[in-house]
Amino acid sequence: MSLKTFLDNKDVRARFSEEFPKPKFGLKKEVLAPPVTKHYSLVGTAFDYLLRFYIKWLNPQAIVQEWVAELSTERMRELGLALNSRRDPTMLPIPIDDDLLEKADEMLSQTKKAYSDYIKSGRMNDEVIKCTILLAQLDTYFRAGIIGEDFGIVDDGDVADLRRLISIISPDSFKTIRIQKRPL
Repeated sequence: MSLKTFLDNKDVRARFSEEFPKPKFGLKKEVLAPPVTKHYSLVGTAFDYLLRFYIKWLNPQAIVQEWVAELSTERMRELGLALNSRRDPTMLPIPIDDDLLEKADEMLSQTKKAYSDYIKSGRMNDEVIKCTILLAQLDTYFRAGIIGEDFGIVDDGDVADLRRLISIISPDSFKTIRIQKRPL
């Protein structure tokens, strides 16, 4: 008997309800950055990159690692296949051609420049935000082998969502404190 079948049993559910009452959550707060689009996964991954950019700008001494998205073009060259998440509901592999590889390389190159400019200037602009969305698209290919029809295209609503999310971040939450060593 599977766990799901066991838990679907009416007597088991009743006993669980007696033994483990559901906690009541009294905290009712409004959503601080309500989403404009429904691209939750893409925006979440892009926000991960955007927050890492911001943390690096706040903490120049921070050590950064290669982005997962950077590995995408290598994987595209190795495998030469992807799954198309929109056109083909059965998720059949599609070939990765030179045009797609060129687009991926350009997305990565554009992002590296925007990242470098941001780290130098600290100016969070739409170009930086758009580039994190491109990284999220590349990241999706690396992790899931999926390329959507919107590969390389940025939705303005996603940019708005990311701008709202980054605006509520307190720099104090991510700024490191340097501790002065005292002589012994």
